[in-house]
Amino acid sequence: MLEDAFETGDEIAQAISVALRPELLKDMSERAMREAPADMTAWDYALRGVWHLRRPTRADGEQAVALLTRAVQLDPASGFAHANLAHAHYRMLQHHWTVDREADLRALVEHAERAVVCDPMDANGHLFRSLACSVQGKREEVLAALRRAVELNPSLPVARSLLGQFLGIAGRTEEGLRELDNAIRLSPKDPQLWTFHAGKSVVFWNAARYEESRAASERALEIDPDSASATALSNIAATSALLGDLPRARAALADTLRIWPDMSVATLRALFASIPEGPVEEYFRALRLAGWNPDEEAAPTETTTAAPPATPAHQAETPPPDLSGKASR
Repeated sequence: MLEDAFETGDEIAQAISVALRPELLKDMSERAMREAPADMTAWDYALRGVWHLRRPTRADGEQAVALLTRAVQLDPASGFAHANLAHAHYRMLQHHWTVDREADLRALVEHAERAVVCDPMDANGHLFRSLACSVQGKREEVLAALRRAVELNPSLPVARSLLGQFLGIAGRTEEGLRELDNAIRLSPKDPQLWTFHAGKSVVFWNAARYEESRAASERALEIDPDSASATALSNIAATSALLGDLPRARAALADTLRIWPDMSVATLRALFASIPEGPVEEYFRALRLAGWNPDEEAAPTETTTAAPPATPAHQAETPPPDLSGKASR
């Protein structure tokens, strides 16, 4: 009985910790937005960048990259700034805002690696390193980075969510779904809850469970129609096509292309750099069944096939404290 009480107490403490962390970072970012530009330090630039990372527009994405780039210029040793800059470049790719895909890919990899070097005990650095490994097709390194992130911070829901996605991509479907359900249980009101359900859609797709994959995408779209948008709609188009629901597939594809008119095979292959070739080719086949006629057809390669569309748009981890009051962190 006493052991049960301690276990319940631990769960409550964990839930409180998860709930407080995003709010603490949000408050700090909003305070940084009120700073006069002449008084700003690297820490202030980083927090301003994080504020823009929480917003769902291309202009905010570009501003986040600019501010976080300035932060790492002022303080090259800030793991927090490097991790968030890697995140900003990934969002440019994830939301199809990039104007130079190769440059964003290079920057994602560079700053994710720097984040881990600068602060190897920060779970977020390993989290974003996992995404950098994913776009390079380094599947084993993705799982190792995510396991390290969860080990460093078991209360980080987004790390558990991504671990679940990549376990599913590795063919460990039930284990992956358990991790995703753990993320949802840890943070049922998470600002990025849609990404957890989008992650389930990836796992179900990889297991050829198309009806469940579509349902997970529908849930993601229901939670946050603006952020989920093209990610969820394109999967609804593909799954509906394979389920024989062509009217639904065509409507979802039309909505996808309205949001992302220049969707291309090359960009999808770059984003999808960790899923095995079979499920990726089936995804393209399904989109063609729905009526997609891409301008170019890029041949698959050994290392460029598929990474999950779902990824964090916020940091659940509390940033390191500014012990100097107004220092360069």
